[in-house]
Amino acid sequence: MMQAFEKAINMEPTQESHFLELGQALLEKRHADTALEVAKEAVKRFPASSLARSLQGSAELSTSRLTDATQSYTRAVELDPKDPKAALGLALTYWNANQVTEAAKFFAEAARKFPDEALIQLKYAIFLTNLPEEETPEREAQIKALLKRSEQLDNSIAETHFNLGNIAVKEEKYQEALREFEAAAKLDPDLSKVHFAMARVYRRLGREDAAVKETQIHNRLKAKEEQDSEADAAIGAHPSR
Repeated sequence: MMQAFEKAINMEPTQESHFLELGQALLEKRHADTALEVAKEAVKRFPASSLARSLQGSAELSTSRLTDATQSYTRAVELDPKDPKAALGLALTYWNANQVTEAAKFFAEAARKFPDEALIQLKYAIFLTNLPEEETPEREAQIKALLKRSEQLDNSIAETHFNLGNIAVKEEKYQEALREFEAAAKLDPDLSKVHFAMARVYRRLGREDAAVKETQIHNRLKAKEEQDSEADAAIGAHPSR
């Protein structure tokens, strides 16, 4: 992969997309430090590019360089206020830095400016769900509306179904919750928390055999996640939120 991208960059050094695609591929492979070097080179070559700044912010967020990420995403938003990725990245960076007031401001602004971006609606809902203060009926309604909007825009995001399933459990709508969890498991079979949630619902529905099966799947996946986390720590990787 690296060789193919390097060849493309050498052949077309003024083609920004080569740098962006390489950086994103490295991030997906969890090589955030190398992605950051690619992003810095992209910013150097294309200083007016919001996309290059967003890539740099994403790599910095993935490596817990939160001050740097804030600066990169702020600049990306300045360069292109219509870039939803930059707006979301800025909100996520403030959240990771535990600057909740600023994060709330930028999440709300992003959701308002980009009502057709499913991921923004989802991340804003997750942010509101994790606020430390006690939930209110108004906030619960807002969270549900954001998740429903995300699902309407893009039905292929496992995390949206998982969170809608959790709401259905709270409302004691267990068949509805099961449908959402099953959809999430189909979209992302390796998400351990989905199988844990399914096991709980199966037990409440009296389906003990299915609950045991899902618990076993959860335990296997959870063990793998912990092994991967230990491997990341050994090489100095930082999983992003």
